[in-house]
Amino acid sequence: MMQNTSQTICLAIILFFLTSCGPLYRTIFGIKKVAPREESTLKRFLLKTGCDTTDVYAVDSKEWQRLFNEGLPNKRVPEIMVFDRQGRYIPYAEVGKWICLGEVDPFIASLTDTGQYHISDFTTLERELSGLRALNGSYPAVADSTHDFVVLAYWAYFLGGNLARNNLPGWEQDAAGNTRARIRLIKVSLDPQLWWKPEHLEQLKRGKSSFSFKR
Repeated sequence: MMQNTSQTICLAIILFFLTSCGPLYRTIFGIKKVAPREESTLKRFLLKTGCDTTDVYAVDSKEWQRLFNEGLPNKRVPEIMVFDRQGRYIPYAEVGKWICLGEVDPFIASLTDTGQYHISDFTTLERELSGLRALNGSYPAVADSTHDFVVLAYWAYFLGGNLARNNLPGWEQDAAGNTRARIRLIKVSLDPQLWWKPEHLEQLKRGKSSFSFKR
């Protein structure tokens, strides 16, 4: 089952790459092979892109499948998902509408604690937080009730530093610099992890066509 799913995910990832802002997308943004990454590698990567290394999480293989199959509302990475104090999902862009990945959407900077926003039942903060793991694979306590908004920022090492620099630091700065609302930004790596079950990594490796894992 997982092998078939991984083939579907592989196609989805390729489509992410192809539906870009230009034909030289992979070269310009430095896209790498999809491979499991260590915690130290991911943290160094974040520091190089200008981000801090707090509130950084990953996902297990089951959650990884869900996100790439159906869990990302706009079918792209990097991506953000915004939730209000009650944990309700606030869509910031029309579902399926492409936004150039080299641009930082101003939505985070525009959030206010008195604003009225469209709510969607696509997902909830509780659902998304339940799928997060610490970078070492442990189960973290990430529940939140002290902020006006929580933003989950999905990114991946394999998408390259150039792409991350065009999004993550801007999102982080917009969240920290917004004086009209208390915003927590949680960075979620969508890279496969070394602590995934060996059989899952092997199944993903066998199911891939254009990409390969390396230990």
